[in-house]
Amino acid sequence: MIKLTNLLNYLPTAHGEHGVDAFLHGLAKEQGSLHEVFSNPPGGSWTQFDILQPNSGLVFRWDHMPRVSTAKRPDFVVQKNLDGVINLLSVESKRYITQVEREIAKRLTQYFTARSGIKNKPAWHFKKIGDSEWKIIPPDKDSKQSYWFRDYDDKKINFWSGFAYGLSPEHYGNIKEFSVKNELAQQASLIKREGLNFVIGIGWQGKYHMPFAVWSMSGVFSENPLGTLLSKALEPFSVV
Repeated sequence: MIKLTNLLNYLPTAHGEHGVDAFLHGLAKEQGSLHEVFSNPPGGSWTQFDILQPNSGLVFRWDHMPRVSTAKRPDFVVQKNLDGVINLLSVESKRYITQVEREIAKRLTQYFTARSGIKNKPAWHFKKIGDSEWKIIPPDKDSKQSYWFRDYDDKKINFWSGFAYGLSPEHYGNIKEFSVKNELAQQASLIKREGLNFVIGIGWQGKYHMPFAVWSMSGVFSENPLGTLLSKALEPFSVV
């Protein structure tokens, strides 16, 4: 049995991809302006996607979503609606930047837009924002409610793609040892090569393994309301 004093003083020897996922999940939960649609455990669910319907005060849930052939199920999705426009950022996470898969931007979007993707499937539950209790949408109910996302104007939906990874090494006793310039150069290359909108590297520093981040955005995403909010949320973790 672990002694309480040892537990309180415990620090992980490695963070890995789970540490990256936990950072993203915690970031969304701390920001009331960013809605978390989906995140991998810890903290999230493997199969539930909760999407905000613009101008209704309602959030709809897609349950038990399987993997989609040729597409890539994201590890993290956040949303920001503005003036009836839905902005969704889907992020793939890995331990190393070198593990990024080819055509990842296209495949992340296809998880929503493919014939068997979320956009073409019915939602099964809904609730008012802030409520704790979900309500079931009966199968025999008018499909306008369960298929609202499918029928929403494509011109008012922006699908953005991102890639998150753990820095290498992932822990720095002295943050001055970390080269921001080199990391930004790798991220810029990745954005250009894969057509990504957002790339973020996450590391941990000091005795208590405090997280820090370095990130890059495509020009168009940096000017989007979601990109602006994300940058603001990340500012406390910046080392630039």
